Amino acid sequence: MQSFISPLAGINTYVDFYSSVEYSRFMNAQELRRLLAAKGCTFETHKGGSGHLTVRRGDRKSQLPMHGSRKELGTGLVNKILKDLGLK
Repeated sequence: MQSFISPLAGINTYVDFYSSVEYSRFMNAQELRRLLAAKGCTFETHKGGSGHLTVRRGDRKSQLPMHGSRKELGTGLVNKILKDLGLK
């Protein structure tokens, strides 16, 4: 996999040339939701207030935890969600 970490954009920017998705390595759920919405994903809430959203893109789906505005999602979780939706 070919990637590039830009010295101009700071240490938290990652560019993946194969999927052309640029995202911060450390982001909260709202930031990831905005990124996914820009890529054409739709969101479904769950009954009972589970704190998670189902994210759909075509026939693919994934779960997005909504755990507060200040809590950052892990890099592995962000990568897994992007991979599940075919964005990575």
